[in-house]
Amino acid sequence: MRYLYLIAFLLLFQNIACKKKTDNCSIVTITNQAPSCTGWGIIVNGTKYPSGDIPIQFQQPGIFVCADYEVYDDMRMCACCGGKWAHIISMKYVGD
Repeated sequence: MRYLYLIAFLLLFQNIACKKKTDNCSIVTITNQAPSCTGWGIIVNGTKYPSGDIPIQFQQPGIFVCADYEVYDDMRMCACCGGKWAHIISMKYVGD
């Protein structure tokens, strides 16, 4: 009988864990003065990260958006490349 309770508990725990919301959204500011060829990027805690994949509807300097992003080292060797860049996974307006 103990094993039946243990299995039921584990199934319940697994069900709750699978329904957990995984929203890695952070409030960032859009800028068109990031150090890249296009100039578009995000500002996180005062640091500008260039990004080549900001959707057109969000390319408005100074707006605050909720973004899921990853910072990575750009190893390309060109005049406007290199350094830390932000890869945008998803983006939405604050409050959506």
